[in-house]
Amino acid sequence: MRKVLKSLLFVGLLLLGILWYVKYVVTDGDAVQLDVEKLAPQDGRVLVIFPHPDDEVSVCGTIALLDNAGIETNYLCLTRGEKGAKEKGQTALNLMKERTQELKNSAAILGIDILVQDTLPDGELSAMNDSIIKDVILREINRFKPETIITYDTNKGLYGHLDHIKTSRNVVQLCEQYSDSSFFSVNSVVSFTLPEKLVEVFLNNSKKFKNRFYKINDLNLPKPEFAVKTFSSRSQVEAVLNNYNKRKIISNLMPHKRWLPKDLYYYIHDREYFYYSWKRN
Repeated sequence: MRKVLKSLLFVGLLLLGILWYVKYVVTDGDAVQLDVEKLAPQDGRVLVIFPHPDDEVSVCGTIALLDNAGIETNYLCLTRGEKGAKEKGQTALNLMKERTQELKNSAAILGIDILVQDTLPDGELSAMNDSIIKDVILREINRFKPETIITYDTNKGLYGHLDHIKTSRNVVQLCEQYSDSSFFSVNSVVSFTLPEKLVEVFLNNSKKFKNRFYKINDLNLPKPEFAVKTFSSRSQVEAVLNNYNKRKIISNLMPHKRWLPKDLYYYIHDREYFYYSWKRN
Protein backbone atom coordinates (compact mmCIF):
# COMPACT_ATOMS: atom_id res chain seq x y z
CA MET A 1 0.00 0.00 0.00
CA ARG A 2 2.84 2.36 0.89
CA LYS A 3 4.49 1.67 -2.46
CA VAL A 4 1.26 2.56 -4.24
CA LEU A 5 0.92 5.79 -2.27
CA LYS A 6 4.54 6.68 -2.95
CA SER A 7 4.03 6.02 -6.64
CA LEU A 8 0.90 8.18 -6.72
CA LEU A 9 2.69 10.91 -4.82
CA PHE A 10 5.61 10.77 -7.26
CA VAL A 11 3.30 10.94 -10.28
CA GLY A 12 1.39 13.82 -8.69
CA LEU A 13 4.55 15.78 -7.99
CA LEU A 14 5.83 15.07 -11.49
CA LEU A 15 2.60 16.39 -13.04
CA LEU A 16 2.75 19.49 -10.83
CA GLY A 17 6.33 20.03 -11.94
CA ILE A 18 5.38 19.76 -15.61
CA LEU A 19 2.47 22.14 -15.13
CA TRP A 20 4.68 24.62 -13.29
CA TYR A 21 7.30 24.44 -16.06
CA VAL A 22 4.79 24.98 -18.87
CA LYS A 23 2.83 27.65 -17.02
CA TYR A 24 5.66 29.74 -15.62
CA VAL A 25 8.82 28.87 -17.60
CA VAL A 26 7.61 28.31 -21.18
CA THR A 27 5.32 31.34 -21.03
CA ASP A 28 6.94 34.77 -21.19
CA GLY A 29 6.75 36.44 -17.81
CA ASP A 30 8.46 39.56 -19.15
CA ALA A 31 5.62 40.35 -21.53
CA VAL A 32 3.44 43.03 -19.97
CA GLN A 33 -0.19 42.00 -19.57
CA LEU A 34 -2.39 44.41 -21.46
CA ASP A 35 -6.14 44.95 -21.23
CA VAL A 36 -7.76 44.79 -24.66
CA GLU A 37 -9.29 48.23 -24.15
CA LYS A 38 -5.77 49.66 -24.48
CA LEU A 39 -5.41 48.23 -27.99
CA ALA A 40 -7.64 51.01 -29.27
CA PRO A 41 -7.78 53.66 -26.54
CA GLN A 42 -9.04 56.59 -28.61
CA ASP A 43 -11.85 55.63 -30.98
CA GLY A 44 -12.15 51.94 -30.12
CA ARG A 45 -11.82 50.51 -33.64
CA VAL A 46 -9.72 47.49 -34.58
CA LEU A 47 -9.20 45.89 -37.98
CA VAL A 48 -7.96 42.29 -38.12
CA ILE A 49 -6.13 41.44 -41.37
CA PHE A 50 -5.15 37.90 -42.33
CA PRO A 51 -4.75 36.13 -45.68
CA HIS A 52 -6.77 32.94 -45.07
CA PRO A 53 -9.92 31.64 -43.42
CA ASP A 54 -8.85 30.13 -40.05
CA ASP A 55 -5.80 32.43 -39.62
CA GLU A 56 -7.78 34.32 -36.98
CA VAL A 57 -7.51 31.26 -34.72
CA SER A 58 -4.11 32.50 -33.53
CA VAL A 59 -5.71 35.61 -31.98
CA CYS A 60 -9.30 34.51 -31.50
CA GLY A 61 -9.13 34.84 -27.71
CA THR A 62 -8.18 38.49 -28.10
CA ILE A 63 -10.87 39.10 -30.72
CA ALA A 64 -13.49 37.61 -28.41
CA LEU A 65 -12.33 39.89 -25.59
CA LEU A 66 -12.52 42.91 -27.89
CA ASP A 67 -16.12 42.02 -28.66
CA ASN A 68 -16.90 41.47 -24.98
CA ALA A 69 -15.44 44.91 -24.24
CA GLY A 70 -17.67 46.55 -26.86
CA ILE A 71 -14.76 47.52 -29.14
CA GLU A 72 -15.70 47.64 -32.81
CA THR A 73 -13.68 44.92 -34.52
CA ASN A 74 -13.82 44.22 -38.25
CA TYR A 75 -11.99 41.53 -40.19
CA LEU A 76 -10.43 41.59 -43.66
CA CYS A 77 -9.57 38.14 -45.02
CA LEU A 78 -7.65 38.49 -48.29
CA THR A 79 -8.41 35.10 -49.89
CA ARG A 80 -11.04 32.36 -49.97
CA GLY A 81 -8.65 29.59 -48.96
CA GLU A 82 -9.02 27.54 -52.13
CA LYS A 83 -5.46 26.18 -51.95
CA GLY A 84 -5.88 24.55 -48.56
CA ALA A 85 -5.68 20.83 -47.88
CA LYS A 86 -8.54 19.02 -49.65
CA GLU A 87 -10.39 15.87 -48.75
CA LYS A 88 -10.24 13.03 -51.28
CA GLY A 89 -12.23 14.01 -54.37
CA GLN A 90 -12.88 17.55 -53.16
CA THR A 91 -12.61 20.32 -55.74
CA ALA A 92 -11.04 23.72 -55.16
CA LEU A 93 -14.45 25.34 -55.66
CA ASN A 94 -16.04 23.12 -53.04
CA LEU A 95 -13.19 23.77 -50.60
CA MET A 96 -13.49 27.51 -51.19
CA LYS A 97 -17.22 27.42 -50.35
CA GLU A 98 -16.60 25.27 -47.29
CA ARG A 99 -13.85 27.49 -45.92
CA THR A 100 -15.88 30.63 -46.63
CA GLN A 101 -18.73 29.24 -44.54
CA GLU A 102 -16.32 28.27 -41.77
CA LEU A 103 -14.96 31.81 -41.78
CA LYS A 104 -18.48 33.25 -41.48
CA ASN A 105 -19.20 30.90 -38.60
CA SER A 106 -16.00 31.93 -36.84
CA ALA A 107 -16.73 35.64 -37.30
CA ALA A 108 -20.18 35.13 -35.77
CA ILE A 109 -18.77 33.24 -32.77
CA LEU A 110 -16.16 35.94 -32.12
CA GLY A 111 -18.56 38.85 -32.55
CA ILE A 112 -16.83 40.38 -35.58
CA ASP A 113 -18.82 43.47 -36.56
CA ILE A 114 -18.21 43.27 -40.31
CA LEU A 115 -16.40 40.50 -42.17
CA VAL A 116 -14.86 41.33 -45.56
CA GLN A 117 -13.54 38.45 -47.63
CA ASP A 118 -11.63 39.45 -50.74
CA THR A 119 -10.83 37.23 -53.71
CA LEU A 120 -7.06 37.47 -54.00
CA PRO A 121 -5.55 34.12 -55.05
CA ASP A 122 -4.72 31.82 -52.16
CA GLY A 123 -1.11 30.65 -52.11
CA GLU A 124 -0.02 33.23 -54.67
CA LEU A 125 0.24 36.44 -52.64
CA SER A 126 4.03 36.26 -52.48
CA ALA A 127 4.21 36.44 -56.28
CA MET A 128 1.76 39.33 -56.59
CA ASN A 129 2.63 42.96 -57.05
CA ASP A 130 2.54 44.68 -53.66
CA SER A 131 0.37 47.48 -55.00
CA ILE A 132 -2.54 45.09 -55.64
CA ILE A 133 -2.53 43.82 -52.06
CA LYS A 134 -2.01 47.29 -50.63
CA ASP A 135 -4.96 48.65 -52.61
CA VAL A 136 -7.24 46.07 -51.00
CA ILE A 137 -5.90 46.80 -47.52
CA LEU A 138 -6.05 50.59 -47.95
CA ARG A 139 -9.63 50.35 -49.23
CA GLU A 140 -10.73 48.70 -45.99
CA ILE A 141 -8.66 51.01 -43.79
CA ASN A 142 -10.38 53.99 -45.40
CA ARG A 143 -13.73 52.28 -44.94
CA PHE A 144 -13.42 51.23 -41.28
CA LYS A 145 -10.91 53.84 -40.07
CA PRO A 146 -9.31 51.61 -37.43
CA GLU A 147 -6.92 52.92 -34.83
CA THR A 148 -5.24 49.51 -34.50
CA ILE A 149 -4.55 46.68 -36.96
CA ILE A 150 -3.94 43.10 -35.80
CA THR A 151 -2.01 40.81 -38.16
CA TYR A 152 0.89 38.33 -38.34
CA ASP A 153 4.52 39.11 -37.54
CA THR A 154 6.74 40.36 -40.38
CA ASN A 155 9.59 37.84 -39.89
CA LYS A 156 7.91 34.46 -40.10
CA GLY A 157 4.18 34.93 -40.48
CA LEU A 158 4.11 32.66 -37.39
CA TYR A 159 5.72 29.61 -39.00
CA GLY A 160 7.12 30.56 -42.41
CA HIS A 161 4.01 30.81 -44.61
CA LEU A 162 4.74 33.16 -47.52
CA ASP A 163 1.16 34.48 -47.71
CA HIS A 164 1.32 35.36 -44.01
CA ILE A 165 4.62 37.22 -44.38
CA LYS A 166 3.47 39.05 -47.51
CA THR A 167 0.30 40.21 -45.78
CA SER A 168 1.94 41.55 -42.63
CA ARG A 169 4.78 43.27 -44.49
CA ASN A 170 2.33 44.98 -46.83
CA VAL A 171 0.30 46.19 -43.86
CA VAL A 172 3.38 47.69 -42.19
CA GLN A 173 4.71 49.22 -45.43
CA LEU A 174 1.35 50.82 -46.11
CA CYS A 175 1.27 52.35 -42.63
CA GLU A 176 4.80 53.68 -43.06
CA GLN A 177 3.80 55.16 -46.41
CA TYR A 178 0.82 57.06 -44.98
CA SER A 179 2.14 57.81 -41.50
CA ASP A 180 2.33 61.56 -42.14
CA SER A 181 -1.22 61.82 -43.45
CA SER A 182 -3.76 63.33 -41.05
CA PHE A 183 -6.47 61.38 -42.88
CA PHE A 184 -4.84 58.01 -42.12
CA SER A 185 -6.50 56.57 -39.01
CA VAL A 186 -4.08 53.81 -38.02
CA ASN A 187 -1.83 54.51 -35.04
CA SER A 188 -0.38 51.06 -34.50
CA VAL A 189 0.03 47.61 -36.04
CA VAL A 190 -0.06 44.83 -33.45
CA SER A 191 1.46 41.55 -34.64
CA PHE A 192 0.96 38.11 -33.15
CA THR A 193 4.12 36.33 -32.01
CA LEU A 194 5.35 33.68 -29.57
CA PRO A 195 7.99 33.66 -26.81
CA GLU A 196 11.18 31.80 -27.60
CA LYS A 197 10.57 28.88 -25.24
CA LEU A 198 7.06 28.37 -26.56
CA VAL A 199 8.51 28.29 -30.09
CA GLU A 200 10.69 25.41 -28.89
CA VAL A 201 7.60 23.58 -27.68
CA PHE A 202 5.99 24.03 -31.10
CA LEU A 203 9.13 22.89 -32.91
CA ASN A 204 9.26 19.74 -30.79
CA ASN A 205 5.56 18.91 -30.96
CA SER A 206 4.27 20.15 -34.33
CA LYS A 207 5.58 18.54 -37.52
CA LYS A 208 4.08 21.26 -39.73
CA PHE A 209 5.57 24.03 -37.61
CA LYS A 210 9.00 22.37 -37.58
CA ASN A 211 9.06 21.64 -41.32
CA ARG A 212 8.27 25.22 -42.30
CA PHE A 213 9.78 27.40 -39.58
CA TYR A 214 13.31 27.69 -41.00
CA LYS A 215 12.47 26.82 -44.59
CA ILE A 216 11.91 30.43 -45.73
CA ASN A 217 14.55 32.31 -43.73
CA ASP A 218 16.71 32.11 -40.60
CA LEU A 219 14.85 34.84 -38.77
CA ASN A 220 13.20 34.14 -35.43
CA LEU A 221 9.85 35.36 -34.21
CA PRO A 222 10.07 38.82 -32.65
CA LYS A 223 10.10 38.93 -28.86
CA PRO A 224 6.66 39.65 -27.36
CA GLU A 225 6.14 43.14 -25.96
CA PHE A 226 2.84 42.39 -24.29
CA ALA A 227 0.31 39.63 -23.77
CA VAL A 228 -3.48 39.49 -23.56
CA LYS A 229 -4.85 36.99 -21.04
CA THR A 230 -7.55 34.97 -22.78
CA PHE A 231 -8.72 32.40 -20.22
CA SER A 232 -12.09 34.12 -19.82
CA SER A 233 -12.78 33.77 -23.57
CA ARG A 234 -11.93 30.05 -23.70
CA SER A 235 -15.50 28.98 -24.55
CA GLN A 236 -15.48 31.12 -27.70
CA VAL A 237 -11.98 29.89 -28.60
CA GLU A 238 -13.13 26.29 -28.21
CA ALA A 239 -16.18 26.95 -30.39
CA VAL A 240 -13.98 28.41 -33.12
CA LEU A 241 -11.67 25.39 -33.00
CA ASN A 242 -14.64 23.04 -33.26
CA ASN A 243 -15.86 25.04 -36.25
CA TYR A 244 -12.50 24.46 -37.97
CA ASN A 245 -12.15 20.80 -36.95
CA LYS A 246 -11.45 19.73 -40.56
CA ARG A 247 -8.40 21.98 -40.84
CA LYS A 248 -6.20 19.98 -38.42
CA ILE A 249 -5.34 23.18 -36.55
CA ILE A 250 -5.17 21.37 -33.22
CA SER A 251 -2.84 18.62 -34.45
CA ASN A 252 -0.66 21.04 -36.46
CA LEU A 253 -0.36 24.12 -34.29
CA MET A 254 -1.70 23.48 -30.79
CA PRO A 255 0.69 21.38 -28.71
CA HIS A 256 -0.80 19.47 -25.76
CA LYS A 257 -4.39 20.27 -26.80
CA ARG A 258 -5.25 16.68 -27.66
CA TRP A 259 -4.26 15.11 -24.36
CA LEU A 260 -4.94 17.80 -21.73
CA PRO A 261 -8.38 18.42 -20.20
CA LYS A 262 -9.95 21.48 -21.85
CA ASP A 263 -9.90 23.89 -18.92
CA LEU A 264 -6.41 22.79 -17.91
CA TYR A 265 -5.12 23.45 -21.43
CA TYR A 266 -6.56 26.97 -21.41
CA TYR A 267 -5.21 27.55 -17.90
CA ILE A 268 -1.70 26.76 -19.13
CA HIS A 269 -1.98 28.48 -22.52
CA ASP A 270 -3.89 31.45 -21.15
CA ARG A 271 -2.47 34.32 -23.18
CA GLU A 272 -1.81 35.53 -26.70
CA TYR A 273 1.44 37.39 -27.39
CA PHE A 274 2.00 40.49 -29.49
CA TYR A 275 4.54 43.13 -30.41
CA TYR A 276 4.21 46.48 -32.16
CA SER A 277 5.42 45.99 -35.73
CA TRP A 278 4.63 49.64 -36.41
CA LYS A 279 3.62 52.66 -34.30
CA ARG A 280 2.95 56.20 -35.41
CA ASN A 281 5.52 58.61 -33.98
